[in-house]
Amino acid sequence: CYAVAICIFVVCGILMGVSAKRADKVDADAVIVLGAAVHGDRVTWVLSNRLDTAADVLRANPDAICVVSGGMGSGETVTEASAMKQYLVARKGIDASRIFTEEASTNTRENFAFSDAIIRAELGDDAAVSFVTTGFHVFRAGRVAKQAGINAVGVAAPDVWYLAVNNFMRECVGICVYALRGQL
Repeated sequence: CYAVAICIFVVCGILMGVSAKRADKVDADAVIVLGAAVHGDRVTWVLSNRLDTAADVLRANPDAICVVSGGMGSGETVTEASAMKQYLVARKGIDASRIFTEEASTNTRENFAFSDAIIRAELGDDAAVSFVTTGFHVFRAGRVAKQAGINAVGVAAPDVWYLAVNNFMRECVGICVYALRGQL
């Protein structure tokens, strides 16, 4: 059992590590930022890292639009998407007209499906899409995007150091569950 667990962690670690290599230059017409929990109406450290990374991508692609994606969970007073838009405008100086909110999603699959509908409505079917999520999540999120028919380049945001081990373990379980369900 220990040998199997070690093998699983090594394989998952390699998959996550290779996928999380941050791209030096991403050419994007649209950037999807995957949501994460907010406290009340304030973004968490994990989410602010994603948004800071998205702001860098948006500055490098001044004509790109951004879709911030996430509904409202328990303990949240606003949707993740509205808190994310507020952060990008107020703290990062991104023009509000470039940011579209997708406020209905409750998971990564819905993040991509609902965000893709917004992108297609705004830019058509041939838009170059990238997505931003925390590094450990890039591999699985990329697979979810591909299954949704979205060809998107993943950009890794840094993880919060004290959550890294927990996130790694949880993501290994997520990858295994998705693999067993045939969703990778």
